[in-house]
Amino acid sequence: AFTLVARRDIKSGEELTVDYALFEADEDYIAKWDCNCGSPLCRKEITGKDWRLLKLQKRYKNHFTPLLNKHIKKLNS
Repeated sequence: AFTLVARRDIKSGEELTVDYALFEADEDYIAKWDCNCGSPLCRKEITGKDWRLLKLQKRYKNHFTPLLNKHIKKLNS
């Protein structure tokens, strides 16, 4: 239903991370763990409502799952 796209070149052997906000649509979801990805942009707490954050909508514009892209379009119209 969706494809993950790298936002920069990836070195061989490099560990990859993904932002759950791109595909987590269950608004009741709250991760039972804190993220430790090391990114200065990390939110630490992961929830199913993260896609609603305007800063994430701007950062990942049109790169959410098709379902979340529809929700975002509806929310912002």
